[in-house]
Formats: sequence, structure tokens, C-alpha cells
Amino acid sequence: MTNFDRCLAAASALSRHLEGRGTTIDELSDAFLAEAIGASNAARGRLATAERLRFLADYLEASDVD
Repeated sequence: MTNFDRCLAAASALSRHLEGRGTTIDELSDAFLAEAIGASNAARGRLATAERLRFLADYLEASDVD
């Protein structure tokens, strides 16, 4: 399951929950969008962390002295 799939599943579950509470369409749209943005930010954060770790590994490998 991709991050996008996870985002859609979470947003759909949230929408179903809010529908049961008499939430308006605009509120559902806002909740769905907020969930999508949160998932996107989390994915970008993981990518940035991976890039920093890759840079650190390359730096340590290049500076390795026998």
C-alpha cells in the first residue's frame, strides 16, 4: 500500500466518521484535504531524512582513512 493509498483510506474513514455526526460537505472536504496534506508532509519528511542519512553515509565513506 502506497502513502497515497494510506492517505485515501484514512481520509475515507474520517469522512465516514464525520458523516455520522451530521457534518457538512464543506467540513468533510476540509477534513479530507487536511488528511491528504498531513500524509504528504509525512512522506516528504521521511524523504528528507533519507536524503540526510545518505549524505552522511557518503561523507563518512569519503572521509574514511585506513
